[in-house]
Amino acid sequence: MKAKADFPPERQSFKAAIEDNIGSCIVALLSLLSLVSAMFWPYIKMNKVFTEHLLDMTSFNDYLVVNVFVFASYTFQYILTAGILEYTNPRGFKSDSLTNEQRQQRNRQIRKEITLGIGAMFGNTTYAVAWMYFIEPYLWTTNYFVTNQYTLSWFAFNVLAYALIFDAWFYWTHRALHESKYLWDHIHTTHHAFKNPTAFCQDAVHPLEGLVQGPVGHYLTVLVMPVHPIALAFFGLFTSCFAIAAHDGRLGDLNHHYAHHNK
Repeated sequence: MKAKADFPPERQSFKAAIEDNIGSCIVALLSLLSLVSAMFWPYIKMNKVFTEHLLDMTSFNDYLVVNVFVFASYTFQYILTAGILEYTNPRGFKSDSLTNEQRQQRNRQIRKEITLGIGAMFGNTTYAVAWMYFIEPYLWTTNYFVTNQYTLSWFAFNVLAYALIFDAWFYWTHRALHESKYLWDHIHTTHHAFKNPTAFCQDAVHPLEGLVQGPVGHYLTVLVMPVHPIALAFFGLFTSCFAIAAHDGRLGDLNHHYAHHNK
């Protein structure tokens, strides 16, 4: 092994050492990850068994417990994702460009958005758990991958089907909320009351809108094709994070939803 003095001065920095030994660093990192994975595998396995038993609902008490668990999980993901986006937003509540009055107004708006969001979350949770408890066990697609291998081709097929079905459902229901005077006045106005939304605005909706554009659309794909439960959970997480980012008004707003609120 060469000593530090054997290298020219410009190659004696820590950064240069990493660059000169990138292959060894990658191997070391992979070895470390393997070691950590091996160390934590018992905990991962224990959590997997715990989750399987928790979601295995055989009584009404199980149903209530799972409602609490799912509600807490949904709420945590919503608050965490939106909180990170708001904290890092250059126009967020910590922005130096805001006056004290603007900062107080934004904080009041965020509290209102969170209140509405958590309220809508109750309905979403109730529907999602009711689906798992009363409908899912009777679908032919539910246990398909217990006896059939879940391949990369299946995953790609699931992604395509979910994207097409959920996006089409969201588009037409969202259009109906705008074009129907009754639906606009009694349901969608709740969401559009926020002209300069924050990331927390994603779930700040009327409970019926939250249901229709959330879990109702989310579960449509499993009516027509088998979807692995882990893949379905991932799709739900991705669409939720994408929608939250769209209300943040920055990079994630690929469909100009922030501008849509200002119409």
